[in-house]
Amino acid sequence: KITTVTLLVGLSAPVRVAEALGRRCAVAASGAAAASEATAVMPVHCLLVLTRAGVVLFTRHYDAAGDEAEAELERQVAEATRRLWVASFEEDQVERTGDKWIVVRGVSDLVLILVGSDDFDALTLSATLGTAIDVLQEACGRKLSEATLVGNYGKVCVSIDEMLGARGQLEWSDVDVISRQGKLKP
Repeated sequence: KITTVTLLVGLSAPVRVAEALGRRCAVAASGAAAASEATAVMPVHCLLVLTRAGVVLFTRHYDAAGDEAEAELERQVAEATRRLWVASFEEDQVERTGDKWIVVRGVSDLVLILVGSDDFDALTLSATLGTAIDVLQEACGRKLSEATLVGNYGKVCVSIDEMLGARGQLEWSDVDVISRQGKLKP
């Protein structure tokens, strides 16, 4: 599967990735190639799934900095992206706060936020967020919404844990492989 997105560099205002610089880049989001490029320490800091009202439904932090640091990161992300939660959008919105990239995408009644830095810039985070959405849709029976996410919470946890390693590195980007790994079937 090849996803075409546009690279965003050096803009502090939220913009659609597809409009950022007008330069299109093809990103091959397939298993080993993506995983081998994403082995830096803590490229993904956290994944958040919220309602458009800001209620946190799912969160995974990968920096193990403790509850206070995680709460502070969530506060910074909320502050930087809150105005995007109510917007109707299905394309990636990008923010930059400090040394962290934040990619936001709305799906149905949810807002998904992926935060990363270092090797995971806006382009890489965008491709990773797309894979995360595909994984969540597979875990939730193809319809991702607040009700299906809450109803399939166990599957969601296992699936995201299979996709992203304990230090925030991309382990798998193939939805079928992630689904099989989550079911512990060969």
